[in-house]
Amino acid sequence: MSNSELEKYQEDLQKTYQNITQNPNIIINFTDDFINNYFQWNQYNVVSTNSGETNFFAIDFSKNNVQNFIFETRPSLDLGCLYYLYHHSLIHQNFLKELKTQLIFNIDLLKIFNDFEKVRLVILSSQNFLGITKNLLQKIDLDLDLSNEIDLSLILLNEVFKSSEKLNFYVKNVLKNMSPIFHKDFLPKILQLKKYINHQEIFAKNLIKILQDIALSNQSEEELSRSNSSSQADSMPNFGAEKLDQEITAQNNIENLLTQPKEVTLEENLSDLAPIEMPMSIEPEPDSEVLMPNIIEHEILQFKNLYQIYTNQFDEIINPKNFLKKEDLQNLRNQLDIKIAKLNAISKKLSIKLKRKLLSKKNNYYDFDGSGGVLNRKRLANLVISPFSSEIWLYQKNHEYQDTALTILLDNSGSMRGNPIVMSALACELIAEILEKFSIKTEIIGFTTVDWKGGKSRKLWEVSGKKKNPGRLNDLRHIIYKSFNQSYKKSKINLGLMLKEGLLKENIDGEALLFARSRLMQQNERRKIIMVISDGTPVDDSTTANNEGDILSEHLHHVINNIERDKKIEIIGIGIGHLAEEFYKNSITIKTIEELGDVMIDKIINVL
Repeated sequence: MSNSELEKYQEDLQKTYQNITQNPNIIINFTDDFINNYFQWNQYNVVSTNSGETNFFAIDFSKNNVQNFIFETRPSLDLGCLYYLYHHSLIHQNFLKELKTQLIFNIDLLKIFNDFEKVRLVILSSQNFLGITKNLLQKIDLDLDLSNEIDLSLILLNEVFKSSEKLNFYVKNVLKNMSPIFHKDFLPKILQLKKYINHQEIFAKNLIKILQDIALSNQSEEELSRSNSSSQADSMPNFGAEKLDQEITAQNNIENLLTQPKEVTLEENLSDLAPIEMPMSIEPEPDSEVLMPNIIEHEILQFKNLYQIYTNQFDEIINPKNFLKKEDLQNLRNQLDIKIAKLNAISKKLSIKLKRKLLSKKNNYYDFDGSGGVLNRKRLANLVISPFSSEIWLYQKNHEYQDTALTILLDNSGSMRGNPIVMSALACELIAEILEKFSIKTEIIGFTTVDWKGGKSRKLWEVSGKKKNPGRLNDLRHIIYKSFNQSYKKSKINLGLMLKEGLLKENIDGEALLFARSRLMQQNERRKIIMVISDGTPVDDSTTANNEGDILSEHLHHVINNIERDKKIEIIGIGIGHLAEEFYKNSITIKTIEELGDVMIDKIINVL
């Protein structure tokens, strides 16, 4: 790697983490003496904050080729980013004080607590940053051979992700060497921790209780072992038989747990993790104690059943130019142009309206009584009366609407076929073309499914035994009609794909919204807006037929609530023939498709 390549890469990397954290003071440090091992990382060696400047640390592989450099440096920086975003040091330190410096399974109790917090962050990253999640899971898998001690936190990690055979084998061996008491009393409680991933304090409270109980049990087992060694020999056979039965039962429980069909219980960028049902073989006893918050945590109680994904391996993110041959895509664009030509009067009206409203917002207000600017002639008399008055200045201010990134998220379900999709395409391209002239970045994303009624996901579920409540059972298709950095001229042809026969199928809105959010959050603009256009509630027959409750609508409610509460992104919902206010606080419902362009323009202008 040349010095110029290295500098360029480091600069790009620093900008990436500044964008993710929304902190321009993030500094990336590459050091030769950095320990490049996940199992030795913690908050203090991957991130440091001093005097308002935050440093992320990584190993210096500058002498290697670019690919190795990227692979080796990203994981520690990703973990540092997660500590910065989701970890509160004060909460962590307060709970650490409750733990004694003692060993369980020959491991420092404090280290176990730190390891679980690290795993909490990795799981949490799956809600917003799939790339970070993937990097860290690969790093853990790579470094497993370097771990020479039991890591209980990987039990929880494996339960959520089931990311590799290597990790599964490691956890299986760990559980195999644990006592039956551990399987019966503590394993279910450890697995229940995933309910509290989004709440560091609640997670820590439950973890502290579990670790203290394990430590107490560990001491009791050692005392029992010493007592048994001094007991009479004739008492040994019966105890051994009982213990053997317990071990056989526990081992069966482990096998049941570890041989489930592979599924995704994170949400691929996909929503806040909610309570997950325990496997029947390790159901907690009725009197088992798990600490609960003193107040109702609505974020935890969002779902009667977990929104999960059976598999994401068949999901698609497509660019129209790569999806179809150029001539086929051009033919579809020509067909769209013919249909849009019939709406020429509407098109001109919308274009003029949007341009006028944007121009009216440009340089259209004054700031009075400032400390500088130009003299306000109407207040010159004040200068005679009071020479030191500051109420004689005025200056023109520009609106900051240009510091905005807008995502238009378009329902590409089958019910949008015909006039709705044509009108949506017209409105999207008018808005994208005009906003580009005013330096407002725009992205247009369509969402649908790859197939009807489940596709490959459902087939995999069927051949794997049809597990009850499998979660989402269809293959997602995200379509990038226009990206933020793509000009309208280059992306115009892509909108023709909306007319492709068989493209529009079912709609899973919650995951589409999370996908759009993850892309929008990577933009530098101060204001971020998502405009969702849909003609109905989420629909996927395969998912709703094989899960309890209306999990797609529940999930969409949950995702919207989280985004609106976070306040980093503004959401606008436009419902075509259905009440969008059922989901979105800022929403409007239109009765006829002809209203769509006017409503979209009015909403955009109102928020700019």
